Amino acid sequence: MSLTQIKTGAKVLVENLSAGQRFRHRMAELGIFPGALIKVLRVQHRGPLLIQVAGSKLMLGQRMAEKIIVR
Repeated sequence: MSLTQIKTGAKVLVENLSAGQRFRHRMAELGIFPGALIKVLRVQHRGPLLIQVAGSKLMLGQRMAEKIIVR
């Protein structure tokens, strides 16, 4: 399932990034790669997601979050 389907407060593992190399590289720079642990801090229906990964808080837009496959 994609990161956009996860509820606030959940912790998930990244399984895959379903996008091109450029997106994967950018996400890796932010600490988001297969095997990374993400905690979802805030989910908005149409707004960005607030997540915590590798000790940092990040805002991700819906379109970016849809490409992050988690379990």
